[in-house]
Amino acid sequence: MSSSLRFIAVLIIGFVPQFAVAQTTVSPTILYLQEYRKAPARIIDFNYNKLLVIDNGPQSNPRLYDVLNQSITAIPYQGRVMSGYVTPQGAVFCTRPSGASAIDSIYDFNNGTLISVAQSDTSTLKAAGSFCIWAKTSASAGISLVDSLFLRDLSTQTNTLVTHYALDHTAGLGTSNEIAANGLVAYIDSTQNLVKYLNNSHTVLTTYPGTISIGAANPLSDGHNIVYTVKDESTTYAVTTGPQGDAGLTMPTRDWHASPQTGYQVNNKFVAFIRTGYFSPEVPFFTNQLWLRDTLGVQAQVPTGTATSFSLDHLNPHGDIMLQSRYGNTFRIIRLLLPRLGSTIYQIDTAAGKTYYRDTTWYIAIDSTLYTLKSTLEEPPPVPQWQALKATYCQTAGAQKVKIMNLPADTSKTHVRVQLSGIALPVNLADSTVTFSPAALSTGTQTFDVTYTNGHASSSGNATFIVITAVTPLVKLSTDVTNVPVLPTPVILTATNMAGGGTTPQYTFAKDRAFTSILQAQSTSNQLTLSSGNLAIGSNKIYARMTTSDTCYTVASAVDSVVITRSLFSGIVDPDGSKQTIRVLPNPFYRWIMVTGLDRSKSYLITLTRSNGQQVFQRPVINSFFAEFHLSETQKGLYILTIYDKTNDRILGNMRLLRM
Repeated sequence: MSSSLRFIAVLIIGFVPQFAVAQTTVSPTILYLQEYRKAPARIIDFNYNKLLVIDNGPQSNPRLYDVLNQSITAIPYQGRVMSGYVTPQGAVFCTRPSGASAIDSIYDFNNGTLISVAQSDTSTLKAAGSFCIWAKTSASAGISLVDSLFLRDLSTQTNTLVTHYALDHTAGLGTSNEIAANGLVAYIDSTQNLVKYLNNSHTVLTTYPGTISIGAANPLSDGHNIVYTVKDESTTYAVTTGPQGDAGLTMPTRDWHASPQTGYQVNNKFVAFIRTGYFSPEVPFFTNQLWLRDTLGVQAQVPTGTATSFSLDHLNPHGDIMLQSRYGNTFRIIRLLLPRLGSTIYQIDTAAGKTYYRDTTWYIAIDSTLYTLKSTLEEPPPVPQWQALKATYCQTAGAQKVKIMNLPADTSKTHVRVQLSGIALPVNLADSTVTFSPAALSTGTQTFDVTYTNGHASSSGNATFIVITAVTPLVKLSTDVTNVPVLPTPVILTATNMAGGGTTPQYTFAKDRAFTSILQAQSTSNQLTLSSGNLAIGSNKIYARMTTSDTCYTVASAVDSVVITRSLFSGIVDPDGSKQTIRVLPNPFYRWIMVTGLDRSKSYLITLTRSNGQQVFQRPVINSFFAEFHLSETQKGLYILTIYDKTNDRILGNMRLLRM
């Protein structure tokens, strides 16, 4: 499809964009329509890279034409198709059988299967995304037609009754219902109020009194905002909108009935609308003003130069607008406005067709031919977008990837520059990613910049992130007792976060550096109370491990240790009475030992056992301060002396003795 239709364009106005070098002159720009695809029949809709086409006459023979591979899918319907939409699943369309009493019908061509959905007026069918709506007239009451409004989920092939009362006409005004791609339905109820239906919930958005003279009509929605007209007692109309229809735009002048699509449109949170008036009573034709509300809710008039008589044709997701201008009484000039570039207007001298904006490209369908809008001066590249860039990175993190989401398909015509704090990063065209290493960056704030540049303009975007210094944990273990004098003296060990532990470090205590013999499991407690009776005679090394709670570190944990010595001469404290210390001497011993510090009011049982468990003796001691034992036949080695308090039925402690 190499042929093209070229039309000389006139630059109507020329606000110089910020990226332009020249400040005083603007060269005329040539826009033209280039034939993209010649369809096999008349085009009635274009979406998802497919055309819905029909033959003229009583047998429409509807089919889908794939513009990429140019394949044709026949839709098995015999009859006249009045209107229709391409859907992700195929197409929905409305038919009108022959005969005066015949009723229009709606069909869903869904994944290769033709489904008869309902009988309905062809004007009520609308589709967006994987949803469509239609209305069934259930009653007629004076000048108002009360309709039953239905929603169909095309992905599940299920129908839902939205309401029994969706006004189709009021006071002679034709009104319509609306469906957005996210399933939001906007309709006018029996009191002439605007209602939002989403996720099986109805929300009334206006509070009109329900009289004939005032009410809402003709809502449009992009799933974010709802735009509608308001009829008052003077039968004038205003365009209002907002998050789900709860805020207002400036009223248009009160001499023109705003119509949906031609008088106002909404797309991706942008709202375009027309205010109209007369030059003077002597000049009997309209002069229009074009207004645009941006995604932040700021609205302003868009300059249109000498173009004063026009209607809206199409508003794209970026806020660019296609107008139809009037020559005499015939609309035949299409004008493209780019508010993003200073409201520049370009003119295309051609008969108006149906306008679409798909995947960054303008298309115009005229009869059976689909054209793309071309320019001798390219449109500016899109604003760069990316994902997977974090707000912070640890200095020790490995290689990081950031994906450029809208990388231009033809990088030979659009130059792509990615910089990280002024240093260029190469782009992997295979997966549209750039890679960087936080370890190679200095700590602190870094700036990520992406710029697209073509022969017309540059578009750029940037973001900042912070590289965090990695911490190194350092712990200090201390003890209140390094030499145990008596048993059972409690030993308190404290692990101190000296550095890098974070706000809530975790601590573990053990008898070995491998932390297999755990004294206290990991917790936020930095203290361990250890009974000295659990210590061996001599040196005991205790370890503490601190695990950082910080997310950016060189190592996750640090270890420190202390040595606690338990002497052979350590005694046992009797907790009763005077809490005096019970001692054994001598230690080491040879032929005798003496136990001192006993409580005369108590009875004790004293046992001497060899280290292999063999009992040497067991003697009672009653009403005595001390006890002496002769051990002439004992062998050299280690012995354990156990003192049992018979009065209180408990063991007071054990002492290790050495036989010389």
